[in-house]
Amino acid sequence: MFSIFGVIDLCISSGYRRRGIASEILDQLSALAKAKGIDFLFLVADDHRLYEKNGFRLISTDLTWLKIDEHKNYGVETERIEKELMIKQTGKKVWPDEPVDLLGYLF
Repeated sequence: MFSIFGVIDLCISSGYRRRGIASEILDQLSALAKAKGIDFLFLVADDHRLYEKNGFRLISTDLTWLKIDEHKNYGVETERIEKELMIKQTGKKVWPDEPVDLLGYLF
């Protein structure tokens, strides 16, 4: 068992990009996660560059989650996620090499 903090839709207005704001937000989230005993920051991204630069790593894993879209529940989904899922370890636990059940929504 481990705890995760999901990062969803990190967006910086175009006029404020390239100033380190997104990296600062990720640094603050990492510090908060460490202070609160969270094991991993967790996100889904198509473009990995910003996150890799900030200590996230791309993983492939089998996930189970509650599939919700536009306030409608489509039930429990199990799928292998590749090329999108990123984590940053903020605690002492290691990401498991086995299927993970999120026990809720896929951020």
